[in-house]
Amino acid sequence: MAASVPQIVYSNSWLSQTGNISSTTMVTPSQIGMYRASVYTDVASTGTVDVSFGYTDDHGSQNTLYGGNGQSVGLSYVFEAVSGQPITVSFTIGGTPTFNAYVVLESLLP
Repeated sequence: MAASVPQIVYSNSWLSQTGNISSTTMVTPSQIGMYRASVYTDVASTGTVDVSFGYTDDHGSQNTLYGGNGQSVGLSYVFEAVSGQPITVSFTIGGTPTFNAYVVLESLLP
């Protein structure tokens, strides 16, 4: 089997944010595949930042939430997504944080 190299299909950064970031479509797959979403949040003041990834796999619609604790957090999440349904990311704050958020979505297996 030939090796497959991950391909970046979406990247974005939100700087000096002070409010929620609504659901943003990163990509809508044209075929079923495996993806890796990586996120880093840099929280500069009091409050929390939660990140949520939305996608649809073989079992239906999924929403994966990672809660922040007021500190800077980096994480990666691997999942399968079916074709024709969007892969999304959103951020929800608690308190009054100022934060930066960085997201990269990679396609691992077509």
